[in-house]
Amino acid sequence: MSADKTLIVQAADEVAEISVLNSTFDPVARGVGRLQQALPTGVYKVTVRVGPVVEEQLVSLDEDRTVQIAAPEIPSPIPFASSTHSHSSQRQVAISASSRPRDVFGHGASIFIFARETTSEDDASQRNPAAGLSLLDENGQLLCDIEERANIGSDGAPCAGWRADVSPGAYRIRLDLPNHTSFERALVATGGKQTQLFMFERDYGLPQAETHRAADLAGGTVVICASDRFDPSDERARLTELAAYALVQKRRVLSDGLTNRLLDGKFEDPMQGLLGAHIILRDRPEDTHLFEVVTDNLKRLLGQDHPDVQALWLRRRNRGDVTEIRLRTPPMLRAGWDLATEESVRDNDLIPSEAPSGTIAFKVLAAGPWLLWRGDEQHEAELESLTPDVSAAAGPLADYLKTRARVQAERAPAPGALRRLNFAVRSLPGVRSVVGPPEPASPTPVTLSVDEKAELARTLGIPGNAIENVLKSFSR
Repeated sequence: MSADKTLIVQAADEVAEISVLNSTFDPVARGVGRLQQALPTGVYKVTVRVGPVVEEQLVSLDEDRTVQIAAPEIPSPIPFASSTHSHSSQRQVAISASSRPRDVFGHGASIFIFARETTSEDDASQRNPAAGLSLLDENGQLLCDIEERANIGSDGAPCAGWRADVSPGAYRIRLDLPNHTSFERALVATGGKQTQLFMFERDYGLPQAETHRAADLAGGTVVICASDRFDPSDERARLTELAAYALVQKRRVLSDGLTNRLLDGKFEDPMQGLLGAHIILRDRPEDTHLFEVVTDNLKRLLGQDHPDVQALWLRRRNRGDVTEIRLRTPPMLRAGWDLATEESVRDNDLIPSEAPSGTIAFKVLAAGPWLLWRGDEQHEAELESLTPDVSAAAGPLADYLKTRARVQAERAPAPGALRRLNFAVRSLPGVRSVVGPPEPASPTPVTLSVDEKAELARTLGIPGNAIENVLKSFSR
């Protein structure tokens, strides 16, 4: 038998996940960033994943070999140099549009919205990538039609950029589609910083119509920039994109070293700190000291009233002088909303039903790392009178509770013999008209444990007080 040979796989991107498979496609080695493994002579397949990008290469290991893997382009709506479909003309529009406000709604912070197309085909050049976008205050009141106010770039692949100076606080970005469907997500402006939202264009399938192309609101990436303009050379944005991808994976993706780099970047982009704090909670839950250091820094950078900071604070063992948390406005990250809804099962006042955060209770959608919800008025009207008959309003929660009620009814003890006989007699056709219809069965209350409510809240994104209201309606 020949001696083993050494295989070294060196990826230019330190976040790269490396796997080596043998001729029967069994994994024989794994690493992150760099891998070195002694293996028997043979043919192997090297698989390298960086975020959603996967590259494969066959290697004949008949001698010691070193395989170099270049850093791939990352699919990101942020037009930095190493992102996919990045155009220099789009970068120039982003720099210019982010530098000067088109509208002023306050002072102390700014918001920058940028949407871009990935193709320079003729039909694309005629579109406005900001079509259907608008800025709302935290209560959903219209502040600006971004479509009408954005700077449009049509040299090559079209793009649209718009900046507004605002007061620090919570806002919403809304996308309206031609079929009167709309979607919203939170955007929180921080004092002395520019909160930036970057989006690709995507196709939306509309009923009885061809696809409609508009900004991908669900997939848009947020950067909290310490300066007041977009910097296309800031490669930290690449790390933000990879961290957002890592947050929605079921497996651990980032190495400890890269997670620490992410946390170090929070001083220039606090969004990296928010993402990193959630990754610590998932991947290193035992490291409570690091989590508290990070959240202390985020509190100083963003303020205790920032909803994403409030959500993270719920998981601290030592909350310091923060004795009460009320999440009045939705956070930007879905992971933060999940923390809050789970905790709201134990504290029904955590997400006040009358506050802006409470109004999205049954409208939250599964949309990756960012919190997205339906914003159409028709759906809001359906929710005004929630009953067990309106299953569309509570969605999966109503379906779950109906199934649970049916199972509980099947498991309930059988009634006594006399009651069964009385019910059977009253059910006879000839008796019904004399003694009346059968006595209706008493409704079976739907009961859930605290852990079951917490699981529902986390899975469906529904606050505890909303779950309690639906439970009461099902038990009437």
